[in-house]
Amino acid sequence: MRVSTKAEWVQAILLGVGTVAGALTFWFKDIYQPAATPATLTVTPALEAIGRRGDQLLMRASVRVENRGAFRVYVPAFWYTVRGYCYRMRTLSPDSFETALRGWHQGGVQSRFNEHASGDLLVAGRPSPRPDSYFDSGSERRYEELFLVPEGRYSALQIRLYDGEEDKGDRRYPVDSGCEWRV
Repeated sequence: MRVSTKAEWVQAILLGVGTVAGALTFWFKDIYQPAATPATLTVTPALEAIGRRGDQLLMRASVRVENRGAFRVYVPAFWYTVRGYCYRMRTLSPDSFETALRGWHQGGVQSRFNEHASGDLLVAGRPSPRPDSYFDSGSERRYEELFLVPEGRYSALQIRLYDGEEDKGDRRYPVDSGCEWRV
């Protein structure tokens, strides 16, 4: 088909300009802006003792997820763990502690007043029932799970969030404990 009149030329040019403008708008809004603007997904974990049943504490693990950004955020994997810690008391003199620190080459924290505690894995959870989740702009979700913990066995509980890449959060919550001392 040939364009022979002036009106057909104007129509063809406007059609071409409209197509290019639509493609540029799509690229800018759906490709460039989401890639150039960082995702702002705020994830807040919490642990709370909400009751007792015999010698068990009823705990609530909650995870609040907020997307305050302008774009939808995709999270391919998202889970949390809860660990229980029992800290054993010790007292080192300042000189002994400094000597012990000279030979210490690991990460983490060293304390003069308690031994390193390895945590027992108590709970592993996935807040969303799906293996992948989308969080729309302006959305807020709260996930809650209940579980029991033996009373007096742990001096602190810790909740950690993971998204498949790295540890995203670390919160320790004291609980009543018969583990040598009370918090």
